[in-house]
Amino acid sequence: MNNDQGIRIPKRYYDDHRDCADMDSPKILRSTKSHYYVDDTPSPEWDEFVSRCEFYAADPVNVDDCWPIVFSARATLKALNK
Repeated sequence: MNNDQGIRIPKRYYDDHRDCADMDSPKILRSTKSHYYVDDTPSPEWDEFVSRCEFYAADPVNVDDCWPIVFSARATLKALNK
């Protein structure tokens, strides 16, 4: 779904990914108060972003302090699958 406007995703998951991942994050094309529009051009960075998102969105065990990231990852996956 590559287009000039990018994919609209929640900021929370993207920010967590950017702060924790070993790779660069997908390029932010523009932002709003609570969302980023990111470039979804296939790349190793994109693959890592989606892979980590799927991991966080899975039904985790003992993640009491991570629920905001889990919910944001799930919302991010919904946006990616539109």
